[in-house]
Amino acid sequence: MAFVSTFRRILAGSNNNSLSSSSFSWVRHCSALSSPKLFVSGLSRLTTNEKLQDAFAPFGELVDARVITDRETGRSKGFGFVTYATVQDAEKAKEGMNAKFLDGWVIFVDPARPREPRRPLHQDQPQSSSSGSDKTAFWSLSRVEGVGFFQTQVQKEQPIKICSFLNSSLAIVLKKDAFLLSYALLLPQASTFLCAEGLSLIIHHKLIALRPRRKSFVASSRRESRVFAVATSMDDASGNIPAAPISLPEGSWKQISGGVTAAKGFKAAGMYAGLRASGKKPDLALVTCDVDAVAAGVFTMNVVAAAPVVYCKKVLETSNTARAVLINAGQANAATGDAGYQDTLDCVGSLATLLKVKPEEVLIESTGVIGHRIKKKELLQALPTLVNSMSNSVQQADSAAIAITTTDLVSKSVAVESQVGGTTIRVGGMAKGSGMIHPNMATMLGVITTDALVESDIWRKMVKVAVNRSFNQITVDGDTSTNDTVIALASGLSGSPFISSLNCEEALQLQTCLDAVMQGLAKSIAWDGEGATCLIEVTVKGTETEAEAAKIARSVASSSLVKAAVYGRDPNWGRIAAAAGYAGVSFQMDKLEISLGEFSLMESGQPLPFDRDGASNYLKIAGEVHGTVTIDLSVGEDAATGKAWGCDLSYDYVKINAEYTS
Repeated sequence: MAFVSTFRRILAGSNNNSLSSSSFSWVRHCSALSSPKLFVSGLSRLTTNEKLQDAFAPFGELVDARVITDRETGRSKGFGFVTYATVQDAEKAKEGMNAKFLDGWVIFVDPARPREPRRPLHQDQPQSSSSGSDKTAFWSLSRVEGVGFFQTQVQKEQPIKICSFLNSSLAIVLKKDAFLLSYALLLPQASTFLCAEGLSLIIHHKLIALRPRRKSFVASSRRESRVFAVATSMDDASGNIPAAPISLPEGSWKQISGGVTAAKGFKAAGMYAGLRASGKKPDLALVTCDVDAVAAGVFTMNVVAAAPVVYCKKVLETSNTARAVLINAGQANAATGDAGYQDTLDCVGSLATLLKVKPEEVLIESTGVIGHRIKKKELLQALPTLVNSMSNSVQQADSAAIAITTTDLVSKSVAVESQVGGTTIRVGGMAKGSGMIHPNMATMLGVITTDALVESDIWRKMVKVAVNRSFNQITVDGDTSTNDTVIALASGLSGSPFISSLNCEEALQLQTCLDAVMQGLAKSIAWDGEGATCLIEVTVKGTETEAEAAKIARSVASSSLVKAAVYGRDPNWGRIAAAAGYAGVSFQMDKLEISLGEFSLMESGQPLPFDRDGASNYLKIAGEVHGTVTIDLSVGEDAATGKAWGCDLSYDYVKINAEYTS
């Protein structure tokens, strides 16, 4: 689903040739810092000073973190200020937090400047724009269905181009001839908007982009609309998607930018190679290592395994290292017989020649429509450009993360930095997944990188443990893909102590970082479930083993009835109890406790009186902000715990998959 923009590339600039010459290169220059004070916009109404401080604290010494609130309600007005002790710390925060999610909203970090006069967002009547030559048009935007491009006239002025995707309602507003529009608003089912003549409009998932630059003008008839996203030109908007919210578990690591290129020795690239049916969203990705990287792989348990899965499993049975991972989107190359397997070999061989490595040092992943072979001609023609585009930049890491997506509405990329044996190491990763997600080995496509030095067998065991704690604990629809693959590479270039045992302190430190990265990516996949309006996080405690707790949590998270109840804003504890009961783990009914958010629903196996309207509103708010619904269960007095993640089940899931090309 082509869509929107990649926030980090636009705001930070890009080495990509297609963007470097665009009219958006000025964004980087206007954002230089001369003061340690930052302006943060796009905040949720639920964001507090404490949440803002916690989000920005990892980047340096904070002097102040303050959310501007409404005097009457005490709620956030949608913006605030963060001040650091030094400009350098502020630069780090701007790079690390710009266009990232906080409380379910994409926030934007800019230098704090004197307040400028601005038009009110709410307009009841059409107005003239600030330019005498710019005419305005008034139209009503309601839910748009279907797939493809179409045009509509706005009061017989310039046509408004509308790109409608599967059950879409996200709009990107752009000035004619591609001058930047910028922020986006959460779009109610039907809203009225006022804009200058000649603006283009792209529709997508629940958002509408506003704040065009310079003299163009857009206003919303709904006061509750909120800033949410960034967009670029029509071409760029259809070629990119935003980054997912990454929620990491608590730990001693520090989240950093860079994704798969954060660790030493790794490069990446992503480009459009003509593999997708339409649009110019990148569809071919490459991750390479400068040295022989220790390699591990976890693969689908689906018997109908795709050709790339069969190939990678065969390679890793005899080889402990790899130098590159090639990923294509558009064709799954599954159930394609001998011809599909030969396509895999041909692509691997051609890339190996360009990289001057052995074919068995190249691994490959594919995603897309089952039964479709790789568009080999287009892929092979693109390989030289792809190889020449490789770099260790954040921009190329983002391009690679976008290139592996299919029905994903957001790309998934994250990296952390921590100490292992007194040495700084980094672990990064990218993943894709939105549908066909169900616990059974890897459950999606992913690439993990680290510069830690670790023995091959130990690395493979650590990766398997991390997968079991993360990707195997997410579910969207109960379908296990034919292509599920996670490839993990360790360059060893950090200079950290050599890890040769699972029980040493260094191994435990690396395992926690690996767990954090994979869990962050896994949660972002569940958050981005097809048609989902919220993430569901299930925590189970009181079992004898972690595996038992995890099994119960998976059962609840994957229950269609539980998922549908969450979407229907129904605090139906009976469905939760039933899903826990059929998980296949024995526990005493009189020990069962269930909570939904802060609402206790069951204790000692007995239902409790609770505020049903309040619990329903809790689910409603989570859906409105695409937030998180927490379900906590206790089934005994033992110490083991486990988590699983899923999403609600909406009407949109059926529509998306009913219309998906097959």
